[in-house]
Amino acid sequence: MTAAAAARDRDLAARALPFAALLATLETPRTPLPPGWRRAADRRAFGRARWLAAVLGDFRPVVFLNDGEGRAAVAIPGTRVNLRGILAVLRRRIFGGASQLAAAFVGLARRQFPGYALTVIGHSSGGGTASWLGGALGVATITFNGARTRAALRNGGSRQVNVIVRGDFWGDPTVLPGRLAGATLWLDGTGLGGPERHAMATIVRRLESLAGMAANGA
Repeated sequence: MTAAAAARDRDLAARALPFAALLATLETPRTPLPPGWRRAADRRAFGRARWLAAVLGDFRPVVFLNDGEGRAAVAIPGTRVNLRGILAVLRRRIFGGASQLAAAFVGLARRQFPGYALTVIGHSSGGGTASWLGGALGVATITFNGARTRAALRNGGSRQVNVIVRGDFWGDPTVLPGRLAGATLWLDGTGLGGPERHAMATIVRRLESLAGMAANGA
């Protein structure tokens, strides 16, 4: 790797790290929020009909705010491993099924929190939905081991960053073929099992290592 490529990876890691940490709080109970961030809204902000559709589709978006930096993140976690979650993954994989709900939720976030710089972030199947939103709505997007749904493949991705652990089944296109939009930051997956490669906790640790190198001037 050239010095320029290494510097690019460190910069992307530093940019992605706080967003990865936000998603990790949705995956692992009692994980603390990164400094400066707070949870501001979730699917309960929907009207009754959309809330019910979100529950049935295991669509669990959250808006996080960093008031000091004027930043907002719409976070879309991966689908849980249960019957409802599996059916939701298949629906999203084949039809991009959460896309309309996701677009409505981003619109809600923009109305409730105007003036904040918005980034849409997603893990796994939520990464596929986030990717579609980036293309459809023209918002900055960061995906983490994101699934490449039919909807996501329509994204030109000029404002998208993909963070992928090498060897991950959903994210790595050499394992599950598919096109990647935007810039990609590859993380080392050596010695990890499938669940470890896919987990947000692993992604956070890998990003901390890269961002720490940047902070130390490595």
